[in-house]
Amino acid sequence: AKRVSGVGISEILKERLLLPLGIKDFFWEMSHEGIEKGGFGVYMSLESWAKIGCLFLSGGKYRGISIIPEAWIRTVTSPKAMTSDVKDGYDYGYKVWTSEQKGAILFSGMLGQMVYMSTVNNIAVAINGGNDELFFSGGALKIIERYLADPLPGVSEDPYRDYPISLSDCERGFLREKLWVRPLEARKGILYRLGLKYREPYPALWDRLIGRFSVPMNNRSILPAFTRVMQNNYPSSLEEIGFVREGRQIFLVCRDGGEEYRIEVGFYRYSESVIEVQGEKYRVRALAGVTEEDGEVTYRLELAYPELPNTRRITIRFIGRDTISIELSELPGHGLISSYLGEALSANPKMRFVTDMIDGRLGRGYLQRKAESVFSGRLSAVRRGVINYAELMEKEREGVGPTDEEKSVASLILRFVGAGEGGEGGLLGAIFSSALSMLRREKG
Repeated sequence: AKRVSGVGISEILKERLLLPLGIKDFFWEMSHEGIEKGGFGVYMSLESWAKIGCLFLSGGKYRGISIIPEAWIRTVTSPKAMTSDVKDGYDYGYKVWTSEQKGAILFSGMLGQMVYMSTVNNIAVAINGGNDELFFSGGALKIIERYLADPLPGVSEDPYRDYPISLSDCERGFLREKLWVRPLEARKGILYRLGLKYREPYPALWDRLIGRFSVPMNNRSILPAFTRVMQNNYPSSLEEIGFVREGRQIFLVCRDGGEEYRIEVGFYRYSESVIEVQGEKYRVRALAGVTEEDGEVTYRLELAYPELPNTRRITIRFIGRDTISIELSELPGHGLISSYLGEALSANPKMRFVTDMIDGRLGRGYLQRKAESVFSGRLSAVRRGVINYAELMEKEREGVGPTDEEKSVASLILRFVGAGEGGEGGLLGAIFSSALSMLRREKG
């Protein structure tokens, strides 16, 4: 497109498609050569994706103005590959799934992201997911089909206007059920409303965690592993983590890959910050909580990346006076590997051969365990400034890093399983590469 027109495809779409739809904010990932990634990497709001869905349903018109030829939409959504027997009733058009039987058009992305268009009811549903669902394997699509595959007796043009209380209650209840961190309940009353009394800014138990903790060499990051793999953004090591108090506010501070990041932490609701990791900017929302059971205090911190389908989760416990255990997990997590590994290996004889050989040397399921370890892991850290800091750090360094046999295995798998292959093998290769690169790097 750039050779012919002199401008990139982003500019073409902006002028001919997005701006006519009132879409001003969007981002498309580019290669190092400055070329848009054709198959993925477009970031837009849910409302913007829903507008694209409505455009398809209206035959290419938006507010009565033709933006895309109706004939082009018919061509794109007509089946080119008959896959309904293996794709739950959907055939494949030009990068679009379509089902005449279900009266549906579908943009299907990874991790629960989709735009569902009901041609029966003229309704578009946009979902920005963040779970372990891979394309057609998720439950959200089945729920939508259950209610929209058949004609509805009547649909409200503005359900929040017509049913404000019931919908708001359902929304709050649904979100609270999904919470991994429970926010503090805001205190109510006339004195609080008048500002004569103040709620506690954060739980008192959090005072013990104030300070900075050094972490032995590792291959972890505050960025979710899936984000690091897909965006090729690899900070070298999480070197330091801690919390500082400024007035009534708590901030997460961490040194990751030689750079320091500060993230405001909320306790009643998510607090939002922007961090820049190796030139890439990320919005991140942080919510923290703390529980105490049988004398053991557990701190939880959730870092949600609203522009991505990924969330980093951090669990912290004290394992000594000045030593903490840090458990890192993420959503989507290792369930993604578990549901994906068997199918991908069966489709790639080279991967299957190497996997069988590695299992024979290091035990069955070794590669899956290592791949899963990319998404979850445990670190220990020592509080900076304590008298026996050097002694404690040396103790935590013991046993960190791979054995010589694991290093040879890493070299072997990285040689045979390349991340440059397309399709499922390419994604799995990238994940394996990340998992096994960790073996070679954790000792520096």
